[in-house]
Amino acid sequence: MDISLLSRMVKELVLKNDRVSLPGLGVFACEYVPASFSDKGFVINPPYRRVFFRSRKEDDGILVSFYAKENGLDESLARKSLEACMAGLKSELETKRVVEFPGFGKLRSTKENTLFFVASPDLDIYPDGFGLSPVSLKSNEEVPDADVLPVSEKVETVQEPVRRWWRPVLLVAGAVVLLLAIFVIAARLFPEMDFINRLLYSEDELELLKWAGYL
Repeated sequence: MDISLLSRMVKELVLKNDRVSLPGLGVFACEYVPASFSDKGFVINPPYRRVFFRSRKEDDGILVSFYAKENGLDESLARKSLEACMAGLKSELETKRVVEFPGFGKLRSTKENTLFFVASPDLDIYPDGFGLSPVSLKSNEEVPDADVLPVSEKVETVQEPVRRWWRPVLLVAGAVVLLLAIFVIAARLFPEMDFINRLLYSEDELELLKWAGYL
């Protein structure tokens, strides 16, 4: 049995069990950690489960049964295979002081041969806490409204154009004078054009003017 297979089985078992023993080495134990505060009480950390290792020579049989079932082996054969694997791990811990469980963590040994476990930073063995993340209370603080400076009302002044009323009056008066002048000049220059006189005078007035010698 290689270490990758052992790591996968242990990781899968600790999701549903609080204790998983490695025969002859010790026990992986899990405990629930409730939600807590940090950053002087401004951050709420969600609950989680952490795993640690205890150097106890006990065997709960969970790993043996799981290995036998997964590989279709008799439990006695599965136990012998695991015991051989544990002997190799123990030898490596005595020489290198560390055995890495891929995707799970590192099992280390002190000079006194005391074993302890360092979980991977991204290890998550608490399915019920999936998606939970720390909450900062600072982001929920009420931000005081900024003082609003009064805005002076801008009044647009529209200059009305000065109505030069005398211009149209002069134009009308000039037009009238011009027309009268044209009629008078035409009457003087072309006396035979009787239609001008008819435009200016009535029939009775024309008779009087003719009798007086003006026409």
